[in-house]
Amino acid sequence: MFLGYLIISVLLVYTGYCVGYILLLSVAAKIYQRKFSSPVLPVSEVYHKIAILVPAYKEDAVIFFSALSYNKIRYPEDRFDVYIIADQLQPETLEKLRTTRAKVIPVNFEKSSKAKAINTAFQQITDDYDIALICDADNVLHPDFLMYINRSFAEGYLAIQGQRVAKNLDTPFAVLDAASEMINNHLFRMGNRALGFSSAVIGSGMAFDFHLLKKIFLQIDTLGGFDKQLQLLLTQSRIKIFYEPRAIVFDEKVAHSSQFTRQRKRWLFSHVQFLQNHIGNGFLQLLKGNIDYFNLSVLQALIPPRLLLGACIFAFTILFGVTTLFFSVLNPVWIVFLILGFFYVFSLLLAMPSGFLFRYFFPSLSHVPYIFSSMFLALFSAREAKSNFLHTVHFQHQVNNPLYEYE
Repeated sequence: MFLGYLIISVLLVYTGYCVGYILLLSVAAKIYQRKFSSPVLPVSEVYHKIAILVPAYKEDAVIFFSALSYNKIRYPEDRFDVYIIADQLQPETLEKLRTTRAKVIPVNFEKSSKAKAINTAFQQITDDYDIALICDADNVLHPDFLMYINRSFAEGYLAIQGQRVAKNLDTPFAVLDAASEMINNHLFRMGNRALGFSSAVIGSGMAFDFHLLKKIFLQIDTLGGFDKQLQLLLTQSRIKIFYEPRAIVFDEKVAHSSQFTRQRKRWLFSHVQFLQNHIGNGFLQLLKGNIDYFNLSVLQALIPPRLLLGACIFAFTILFGVTTLFFSVLNPVWIVFLILGFFYVFSLLLAMPSGFLFRYFFPSLSHVPYIFSSMFLALFSAREAKSNFLHTVHFQHQVNNPLYEYE
């Protein structure tokens, strides 16, 4: 009996913490986002020189079109360069890339990773840049992206995360993947900044002081999840990570279940490994007064993926509700989980604009059980990511998201 009460108490405390933390971030972000409502494009007297680093591992289907998209950027042409780090691209793709303004850096690794690709690029390019911007091979920058990054840098920020949004909304999987991106942007980027913490980075669309990033990347050697290691190295050095939601980068969303499972397998493994490796140092940094590091390494890392958390709250509500019904006992536990579920759903809905909710999200909810099963399968094979770079294949050439202006 005691063990049962202990388990229930642990479940209530942990679930209550997760929902309370997410609710706080969501409400704070909703209030804080008004600060970025101005559409006025920043005007600068100084245009910092920017190196755009694009690791491209077997991305023959999209990399040429992504390289062409950089021609649309509204920023002085002599103040930015694009470097395609070509890892196992086909010879014909390399020839096509050489017809663009991008500069190609061929690489070949026994075990590929973004960290290895970026470190190699740093060794081969000159040091006369002010800013290094990391993008994925499928990314398309909004034409004004660099203008917002330039202004943030001029204001003294050394690490800036842009807003990554969906490049495509063509399937239910893509819509729900886009919803996940919106929620994470709202909670762990906008919400963090609203409370005075560093934004979490997301792996692409992120800019840093060039020399700072070059130095820090020498310490990164992970196959996956390099962005998580990067944000801790920054915050351990007491460097704030700023979030600029007006700097928009379009990112392809997975369109099918096989892609979803493969991607989540990589993310789940890096999430668990990240918590295991850094929770101890997180508490040590807290004792040193580094709340920023503690927030990212412990408080945020303890939150499971949003879909899994929602499924667990639903399951606990049903379980304790059925127990109360069949055993005719007055058990308020299911009511507590029901209330937690309500605030959890409220927090997530608050993160998504109404146009997206009614046009895309609600019609796609019928696919949630299928998507959850894909997530569940990824849980049991996540360790595959420990020894292999699990690449997500991309296909989208064009930006197809009516919610965001591109041209």
